[in-house]
Amino acid sequence: NFCLETQDNMHSQYLEEMLALFIKMEHKYAR
Repeated sequence: NFCLETQDNMHSQYLEEMLALFIKMEHKYAR
């Protein structure tokens, strides 16, 4: 359970980083 929870947490953090990067790119090329 602990291992699964940690893995899920890492996955969530990864998705958040990708989303932040995507948003940054959107703003960059929005003009």
